[in-house]
Amino acid sequence: MDRSYLTMGVDPSPRRVGWAVLDVAKPRSPTYVRSGVIEARGAARPARLASLYAEFVELLRQQPLDSVAFESGGAYRGRSGRRNPDPVLYQAEARGLMMGAAIASHAAIALYAPAAVKQVATGQGQTCKSAVALVMGLRFGRRDLGPDEADALAVAWCHSQVQATREFIRVHALEGGFYGQD
Repeated sequence: MDRSYLTMGVDPSPRRVGWAVLDVAKPRSPTYVRSGVIEARGAARPARLASLYAEFVELLRQQPLDSVAFESGGAYRGRSGRRNPDPVLYQAEARGLMMGAAIASHAAIALYAPAAVKQVATGQGQTCKSAVALVMGLRFGRRDLGPDEADALAVAWCHSQVQATREFIRVHALEGGFYGQD
């Protein structure tokens, strides 16, 4: 029997952290393990970040992982259409804390751009959260996924597919039939 290889996808934000765990022992057909959302507590940003960090550390303690994949940040445009760097910086603070906790747990770390995650998950790099939730719900038989949980599941799925492709290339390159060496 194959050994479990657990990977977690994380969709970080300063108020909510979506997370999802897949068993990717068979990377082309990973299985859903569990998922959820950590809600920040506290009025001030430092208190909210501290609560997110503490709950994430506890989650990692309960569920030892082989790898943790994060969705990296992107540019944010407010309703006015103007760029506002503050939300991106706040998200980076949350992601940095979660990454530090994952590194301390000795898990391998990966980062994926939001467009790359959406491309792998839905076939479209620019799509809405509801489309990601629909596709991930169908893929893993989870129709009850909220948007943050679904995004985290998409990150874990993306990581599993990237790892499977890398392994495929490594195996075929070693066989000598790759890169035009026929």
